[in-house]
Amino acid sequence: AIGSHEEDWNRHFVLVQDVNLAAYTGSRFMTVGRFIAWGDEGNRPFTGTFDGRGRKIKNFRWSAIGRNNVGLFAYLGPEGRIRNLRLENVDVNVPDGRSIGALVGESEGWVTNCRVSGGGDIGGLVGWNHGTVARGDSTAGVKGSGWSVGGLVGHNFGTVSDCNSTAVVSGDQYVA
Repeated sequence: AIGSHEEDWNRHFVLVQDVNLAAYTGSRFMTVGRFIAWGDEGNRPFTGTFDGRGRKIKNFRWSAIGRNNVGLFAYLGPEGRIRNLRLENVDVNVPDGRSIGALVGESEGWVTNCRVSGGGDIGGLVGWNHGTVARGDSTAGVKGSGWSVGGLVGHNFGTVSDCNSTAVVSGDQYVA
């Protein structure tokens, strides 16, 4: 429901139980945040805090053609924080997109103590990072047909520390 309420994207949330998103397939799930292009007035980042408290969001599935900035959180702003969250059995498939991540598509904020596991064609934690990723972990397989594909972060201009990936990663160029 957070993705449907842009007016709440600056608020603080705590996950109180595991969430199963199996009923949402294709692009029916409303991602949180919106990034169109640098400097575009239509950009709307998530600037609040989402604390998973170690709980899981399961079965996040998203697929589309011609989309950019896709993830559970499409765009995390500089003040945004996502922490202590587990994504399990994730499948994000956007073959011709950029800034695609299981958890965050485009990040300028903080992603801390988060873990992604799953299968299919997915990004690790963050597609395009300008922020901070710390104490993260990914065991999800990552397959990309563009540039900058990574087990944790696809394209990084920020900070990545204390992270681990045991993902099998494949792509055309700039694979990390």
